[in-house]
Amino acid sequence: MTAEDVFIAAGVSNATFYRRFTDKRAYISTLVGEIVGAPTYSEQDLRARVREATTSAEDLSTAVLRKLLTQVFPDMTDARTVARRVLAHLFADTNTVVAQSVRDDYHRRDNLVLAVYDETFTRGGLTLRRPFTPKAFAVVIDALFEGFQLRYRRDPSAVSPRLVADAMQALLGGVLDEGEHEHLDDLPTLRSSPPQPVALPRNSRASVLATARNEFRKRGYFMTRMDTIAAGSGVPIQQLRKLFPTKPHLIIGALRPHVDAIEEAIADDRLLELDETTIVENYLLRCARMAARDMPFTDALMVALAHDTYGEPDRVTPLKEELNLPALVAPTIERGQRRGVFSTVEEPMEVATELTNSILLRCFTRRLRSPEDNARVVAAIALHGLIER
Repeated sequence: MTAEDVFIAAGVSNATFYRRFTDKRAYISTLVGEIVGAPTYSEQDLRARVREATTSAEDLSTAVLRKLLTQVFPDMTDARTVARRVLAHLFADTNTVVAQSVRDDYHRRDNLVLAVYDETFTRGGLTLRRPFTPKAFAVVIDALFEGFQLRYRRDPSAVSPRLVADAMQALLGGVLDEGEHEHLDDLPTLRSSPPQPVALPRNSRASVLATARNEFRKRGYFMTRMDTIAAGSGVPIQQLRKLFPTKPHLIIGALRPHVDAIEEAIADDRLLELDETTIVENYLLRCARMAARDMPFTDALMVALAHDTYGEPDRVTPLKEELNLPALVAPTIERGQRRGVFSTVEEPMEVATELTNSILLRCFTRRLRSPEDNARVVAAIALHGLIER
């Protein structure tokens, strides 16, 4: 190939070509660096397509998957696009610019998958089973599509939108977690048709929370399943997720009234001008009584916080935001520190967190003790120390 072949085919003059490229080598370098090509869709375009396809669907059914994939299938299998990707991989072995271009393209494609994931699963309260993460999920989907692209290039009769949709459904059925703390070994089913209408309980929220309380009591946090709660409460899983997208949201729904009551009680203590030590002692007692009154949910709260804070912190963010017990007593501790009543060994919020963790852990491990006894022990250690005077 000569430079003349290029500018004749492009319909530009010799001078125009050489103003842009000093020689053929510069042209080739630019060419291979851009050989992957611009992405077919932007994230906004793809989100709009997904929203349109799922507007009338209760869930991501097989029919919705096929509709989406039928729309993008021509672009996904475009012969020129696929050929450019194959060439890019070949050039990438010896050209660092092309290698970086291929990696950048993978990142763009991953972001497109993540946009679809956000529109469909995250907003529906679904998460991924361990050890999958959204990033790993995007890589797997990219690899799946790329494999189909290559097969279609040489054997188009073997690849169809239906087959790609079926493969996607099989993958999703394995990795999607319906708001539970499950591992990949526990396979769910992906719905293939909209749920049939059923008569809901008169108070669906109360029915769900009562069933969840019983399930947490019998099975514990990890073994409790959202679909079991749905069956026991009479609220179909798709409807249940609208009330409580995940198990942490069930904990919030059950314990939020207790937290609100503690907040109101602390406000009353301040209005009555109780001293800071008494307010903290009252706070510890109220937390202990909350744990005793709704032990299945406070147990679940402790387990979820302990397990997910470092493993999957995003899962417990709603718990920490909606059930922020330390924030209720932190102002009292701050006032006590200013007045010299409490030590300034740590910031008020940190002290409040330590106190809250201590009383909840005490109730968790000493569940046969009374709330009054548990609160007394924690208050004695935290407020009065270990040294006899």
